[in-house]
Amino acid sequence: MDTARSDGIFDQELVGILYEHWKLLIIVPVVAAAIGYLIAAFVPVQYASQTFLRINPQMARDYSALLKSPAIAETILAQYPETGATPEAKARYMNTHLFFKDQEPHTAKAAVRLYRIDAYHRDPGTATHILLRSIKALSLDPVIATQPHEPQEPAWPNKRGFALLSGLISIPVSFALLILFRFYRAGTV
Repeated sequence: MDTARSDGIFDQELVGILYEHWKLLIIVPVVAAAIGYLIAAFVPVQYASQTFLRINPQMARDYSALLKSPAIAETILAQYPETGATPEAKARYMNTHLFFKDQEPHTAKAAVRLYRIDAYHRDPGTATHILLRSIKALSLDPVIATQPHEPQEPAWPNKRGFALLSGLISIPVSFALLILFRFYRAGTV
């Protein structure tokens, strides 16, 4: 009985906090969304070109390591000075902009399965070209690899999504901070 009464008092206090600070609980998410949008506006846009391969996990690891080696990265990225001046810098670029993703992770361990390769760049045509050169460097049979497509929309950042997420995350955070402040001020924490 005592617990039910204390829960009711706590609920009344929560309603009181909402009533007293409703303006703050609206303004903070709007400001957080605007800040999130501004942050996303300054993040360089990245386009992702994709292709699919049907290979086994060991081949995926080997291909990924090969494409990210300095000698092969230098060959693939030779036309793109913004990717680095040295073979090692180009290998670092490939390591952060080319990814193999297992599309069937629950398939038997050594079985042939579908992998997606994503190549990222700030220019959609360049992302596709890097992916095409990567496939050529692996000397893959066209039957194994699908033809990459040129991306139409940026893969990152999605400014509206980032702003919405920032605003939504700020709502419970703001409410939790108000509750903590209220109880701290009352001396119950």
